[in-house]
Amino acid sequence: MKKSYPFLIGDKWLESNEKLEVRNPYNNEIIGYTFRPTSEQIEETIKVAQITFEKTRIMPSYKREEILNKISLGIKKRGEELAKIIANESGKPIKYARAEVKRASMTFQIASQEVMRINGEVLSLDAAQMAENRIGIIRRFPIGIILAISPFNFPLNLIAHKIAPCIAS
Repeated sequence: MKKSYPFLIGDKWLESNEKLEVRNPYNNEIIGYTFRPTSEQIEETIKVAQITFEKTRIMPSYKREEILNKISLGIKKRGEELAKIIANESGKPIKYARAEVKRASMTFQIASQEVMRINGEVLSLDAAQMAENRIGIIRRFPIGIILAISPFNFPLNLIAHKIAPCIAS
Protein backbone atom coordinates (compact mmCIF):
# COMPACT_ATOMS: atom_id res chain seq x y z
CA MET A 1 0.00 0.00 0.00
CA LYS A 2 1.38 3.39 -1.02
CA LYS A 3 1.44 6.20 1.53
CA SER A 4 -1.31 8.82 1.49
CA TYR A 5 -0.48 12.44 2.16
CA PRO A 6 -3.37 14.48 3.59
CA PHE A 7 -3.32 18.29 3.58
CA LEU A 8 -3.19 20.62 6.56
CA ILE A 9 -5.84 23.21 7.39
CA GLY A 10 -5.17 24.99 10.67
CA ASP A 11 -4.18 22.21 13.03
CA LYS A 12 -6.08 19.40 11.25
CA TRP A 13 -4.76 16.95 8.65
CA LEU A 14 -7.58 16.34 6.17
CA GLU A 15 -8.47 14.27 3.14
CA SER A 16 -11.23 14.55 0.56
CA ASN A 17 -13.14 12.13 -1.64
CA GLU A 18 -10.92 13.00 -4.61
CA LYS A 19 -7.71 11.00 -4.25
CA LEU A 20 -4.85 11.98 -6.56
CA GLU A 21 -2.02 9.71 -7.64
CA VAL A 22 1.51 11.05 -7.20
CA ARG A 23 3.74 9.53 -9.88
CA ASN A 24 7.47 9.57 -10.46
CA PRO A 25 7.83 11.31 -13.84
CA TYR A 26 10.97 9.32 -14.63
CA ASN A 27 9.36 5.87 -14.54
CA ASN A 28 5.63 6.67 -14.02
CA GLU A 29 5.56 4.60 -10.81
CA ILE A 30 2.89 5.56 -8.27
CA ILE A 31 4.78 6.70 -5.19
CA GLY A 32 1.85 7.87 -3.11
CA TYR A 33 -1.47 9.64 -2.99
CA THR A 34 -2.71 13.05 -2.02
CA PHE A 35 -6.14 14.69 -2.14
CA ARG A 36 -7.80 17.55 -3.99
CA PRO A 37 -9.48 19.78 -1.40
CA THR A 38 -13.18 20.49 -1.82
CA SER A 39 -14.55 24.00 -2.29
CA GLU A 40 -15.68 23.95 1.33
CA GLN A 41 -12.18 22.97 2.50
CA ILE A 42 -10.65 25.80 0.46
CA GLU A 43 -13.11 28.27 2.03
CA GLU A 44 -12.20 26.90 5.47
CA THR A 45 -8.50 27.41 4.66
CA ILE A 46 -9.14 31.08 3.86
CA LYS A 47 -11.12 31.56 7.10
CA VAL A 48 -8.39 29.91 9.17
CA ALA A 49 -5.75 32.06 7.45
CA GLN A 50 -7.70 35.24 8.23
CA ILE A 51 -8.14 34.28 11.90
CA THR A 52 -4.47 33.30 12.16
CA PHE A 53 -3.36 36.56 10.54
CA GLU A 54 -5.11 38.58 13.24
CA LYS A 55 -2.98 36.76 15.83
CA THR A 56 0.32 36.64 13.98
CA ARG A 57 0.33 40.24 12.69
CA ILE A 58 0.93 41.44 16.26
CA MET A 59 3.34 38.64 17.19
CA PRO A 60 6.64 39.97 18.54
CA SER A 61 9.82 39.53 16.52
CA TYR A 62 11.44 37.05 18.92
CA LYS A 63 8.49 34.64 18.53
CA ARG A 64 8.62 34.83 14.73
CA GLU A 65 12.38 34.23 14.97
CA GLU A 66 11.75 31.12 17.09
CA ILE A 67 9.19 29.79 14.60
CA LEU A 68 11.52 30.30 11.64
CA ASN A 69 14.44 28.64 13.44
CA LYS A 70 12.23 25.69 14.38
CA ILE A 71 11.18 25.24 10.75
CA SER A 72 14.81 25.47 9.57
CA LEU A 73 15.88 22.84 12.09
CA GLY A 74 12.90 20.62 11.21
CA ILE A 75 13.88 20.68 7.54
CA LYS A 76 17.47 19.80 8.47
CA LYS A 77 16.34 16.98 10.75
CA ARG A 78 14.14 15.43 8.04
CA GLY A 79 16.52 16.39 5.23
CA GLU A 80 17.16 12.96 3.76
CA GLU A 81 13.47 12.03 3.90
CA LEU A 82 12.52 15.28 2.16
CA ALA A 83 15.24 14.84 -0.46
CA LYS A 84 13.98 11.35 -1.32
CA ILE A 85 10.40 12.62 -1.64
CA ILE A 86 11.54 15.45 -3.93
CA ALA A 87 13.63 13.06 -6.04
CA ASN A 88 10.75 10.60 -6.39
CA GLU A 89 8.06 13.20 -7.08
CA SER A 90 10.05 15.25 -9.58
CA GLY A 91 12.46 12.71 -11.06
CA LYS A 92 15.27 15.00 -9.89
CA PRO A 93 18.67 13.41 -9.10
CA ILE A 94 19.07 12.88 -5.34
CA LYS A 95 22.18 15.11 -5.32
CA TYR A 96 20.11 18.09 -6.46
CA ALA A 97 17.20 17.20 -4.19
CA ARG A 98 19.57 17.25 -1.20
CA ALA A 99 20.90 20.64 -2.28
CA GLU A 100 17.33 21.94 -2.52
CA VAL A 101 16.58 20.77 1.02
CA LYS A 102 19.72 22.49 2.35
CA ARG A 103 18.79 25.70 0.53
CA ALA A 104 15.24 25.63 1.92
CA SER A 105 16.56 25.18 5.46
CA MET A 106 18.96 28.07 4.90
CA THR A 107 16.12 30.27 3.59
CA PHE A 108 14.23 29.86 6.87
CA GLN A 109 17.44 30.44 8.86
CA ILE A 110 18.14 33.69 6.97
CA ALA A 111 14.54 34.81 7.47
CA SER A 112 14.93 34.16 11.21
CA GLN A 113 17.82 36.64 11.21
CA GLU A 114 16.03 39.17 9.02
CA VAL A 115 13.01 39.24 11.31
CA MET A 116 15.19 41.08 13.83
CA ARG A 117 16.08 43.74 11.24
CA ILE A 118 12.63 44.62 9.90
CA ASN A 119 12.48 47.82 11.90
CA GLY A 120 11.64 50.47 9.36
CA GLU A 121 13.64 53.63 8.72
CA VAL A 122 14.00 57.22 9.84
CA LEU A 123 14.70 59.63 6.98
CA SER A 124 15.87 63.20 7.09
CA LEU A 125 13.53 65.35 5.02
CA ASP A 126 15.64 68.52 5.07
CA ALA A 127 16.55 68.39 1.38
CA ALA A 128 14.27 71.41 0.96
CA GLN A 129 14.19 74.50 3.16
CA MET A 130 10.52 74.03 3.98
CA ALA A 131 11.29 70.59 5.44
CA GLU A 132 14.13 71.73 7.69
CA ASN A 133 14.06 69.96 11.08
CA ARG A 134 11.58 67.39 9.80
CA ILE A 135 11.94 63.61 9.56
CA GLY A 136 10.00 60.85 7.91
CA ILE A 137 9.38 57.56 9.67
CA ILE A 138 8.85 54.42 7.62
CA ARG A 139 7.32 51.46 9.36
CA ARG A 140 6.35 48.20 7.72
CA PHE A 141 3.05 46.51 8.54
CA PRO A 142 1.74 43.13 7.43
CA ILE A 143 -1.35 43.78 5.32
CA GLY A 144 -3.07 40.40 5.03
CA ILE A 145 -3.04 36.83 3.90
CA ILE A 146 -1.54 35.76 0.57
CA LEU A 147 -1.98 32.98 -1.95
CA ALA A 148 1.28 31.65 -3.37
CA ILE A 149 1.57 29.18 -6.21
CA SER A 150 4.85 27.33 -6.51
CA PRO A 151 6.05 25.47 -9.62
CA PHE A 152 7.03 21.81 -9.60
CA ASN A 153 10.76 22.08 -10.37
CA PHE A 154 11.92 23.22 -6.91
CA PRO A 155 8.91 22.28 -4.76
CA LEU A 156 10.44 22.86 -1.33
CA ASN A 157 12.87 25.66 -2.07
CA LEU A 158 10.49 27.88 -4.02
CA ILE A 159 7.73 27.59 -1.44
CA ALA A 160 10.31 28.36 1.28
CA HIS A 161 11.12 31.59 -0.58
CA LYS A 162 7.45 32.56 -0.24
CA ILE A 163 6.63 31.33 3.26
CA ALA A 164 9.76 32.38 5.18
CA PRO A 165 9.51 36.12 4.34
CA CYS A 166 5.80 36.07 5.15
CA ILE A 167 6.46 34.65 8.60
CA ALA A 168 9.33 37.11 9.10
CA SER A 169 7.17 40.09 8.25
